[in-house]
Amino acid sequence: MAAAPAPASPTVITAVTTPFKTETVTATPVVAVTSEASVKGSFLQLGAFGSQENAENYLSRLRIQVDTLASSLHVYPKDGLFRVHAGPYANPGEARAAAEKLNQALGIKAVVVAR
Repeated sequence: MAAAPAPASPTVITAVTTPFKTETVTATPVVAVTSEASVKGSFLQLGAFGSQENAENYLSRLRIQVDTLASSLHVYPKDGLFRVHAGPYANPGEARAAAEKLNQALGIKAVVVAR
């Protein structure tokens, strides 16, 4: 088995909250996530949808609003739902801190999940 990549350095997130206002938050993803569901760790769940199309539409909007998190955003299908996740994060504490910053910047109530 290959060694796990080293954690990434903090990422500054510029979020467009209105057409005339931006806010900056910082997140520390461990590695860029591919679409593989086998990646384990702490993630932020930003939404869950009954259809893949709705999840992909939400994902596209998030990538525009939080472009610096774009590479860690992905759809994770499980139990008939299509979940929009960001991460993985090095630990649940970092994921909670990123969730709080997203909530303050955009009003998104992310949930920390482990998988």
